[in-house]
Amino acid sequence: MAKLTETGFARGVWTGRLEGAAPAPGGDTPALEVLRDGRAETGLSLSKGKKDGVWEVRFPVPAEALRSGAVVFLFQLGGEVLASLPILAGPRAEDDLRTEVALLRAELDLVKRVLRAQARAAQD
Repeated sequence: MAKLTETGFARGVWTGRLEGAAPAPGGDTPALEVLRDGRAETGLSLSKGKKDGVWEVRFPVPAEALRSGAVVFLFQLGGEVLASLPILAGPRAEDDLRTEVALLRAELDLVKRVLRAQARAAQD
């Protein structure tokens, strides 16, 4: 089972370590993707780590994604969410409820996407 661990977030770049993920069929790296609002983001890069089966992950957060309120990035591999990056900007809520709601919305978008794909496949 693949595991993605955050190793840092500085100067707008999220970094992590992906372990236990094989390269995608016909590819050199695992098929890790970043989703925001149910859509894939660009800019994600993976490079081989020092150990076999370990990948260094780098994701520069796009400036246009940052706004007042909450935004959540989901790191997904093969339909499984391995990590999330919630960012809350602007006036503070009394608690982090907005971040939790944004994370739930992002995960719901992912579930809807998977269910729609399964429904299309069942119709074919």
